[in-house]
Amino acid sequence: MSKNLKNQFKKLQNLKGGNNWREVRSIQNNFELLEKEYYHLGNKKIFYPIKRQKNVNLQSSRGVGIYEDDSLVSMLEKVESQMIVDTNDHIQIAEYKKCADALKKAGTPLKKSGFCELGFRIPKLLQFYKKQGFKKVVGYDINSFNVEVGKHLGYDCRTLDLNEDENINLSGYSFVACYHVLEHLSDPYNTLKKIVDSLDTLAILQVEVPIEGEIANLDIGHLFPFRDNDLLKMLETLPVEIVNTCKNMFFEDKIERYLCIKVK
Repeated sequence: MSKNLKNQFKKLQNLKGGNNWREVRSIQNNFELLEKEYYHLGNKKIFYPIKRQKNVNLQSSRGVGIYEDDSLVSMLEKVESQMIVDTNDHIQIAEYKKCADALKKAGTPLKKSGFCELGFRIPKLLQFYKKQGFKKVVGYDINSFNVEVGKHLGYDCRTLDLNEDENINLSGYSFVACYHVLEHLSDPYNTLKKIVDSLDTLAILQVEVPIEGEIANLDIGHLFPFRDNDLLKMLETLPVEIVNTCKNMFFEDKIERYLCIKVK
């Protein structure tokens, strides 16, 4: 096991502490709740981190459950036990395959040049799409522990903080997945725009968000409260063609998911 992996495990244990992440997930001294007009979506109440590291710590608390008696070995066993593609994953996969088949019938077959998951948490979809024949499979996550675990399991995993104004280069990926990521950002529209702008023409983007009330659930790392059709309104301003819409329940949460093709 790498030294980085061991260090990130110890860091998570220290962040959780004896109060079960209470200090990390508290708004006090960590975040500001500001009310503002947000682009064309009207009035929004949005959490903004006081410092970048405050948000990194918060988002790092939203991973595989870690307990006082856990060891690094037991944590790796937990991750490996969750590498099974579940029912919701299969629904997402079926939507992608339907789109890929339609492109093939239209005479523009999707080249399996690369699959990228933004905010992968556990690299099970990296494993799945690698077996599907994608030449390049890469996962990005803000949580360095997730990244180090992914590397330990043999996948190309990289650290990326989408809440900061970092460049996103998605050229060369024919399919990009972004599930339950945008709600963890203070400015999701700006990030979504950068994602779409970076895509190759005819690349597929699948994006999913939970639908919440007036204020995002900070306890689970949410900074931006998506309401019905917010994500749709964002996508409608960008150079994509929406080919599939799903409004469903994910566990106890209402979700919206869109599958799009990048157009010129």
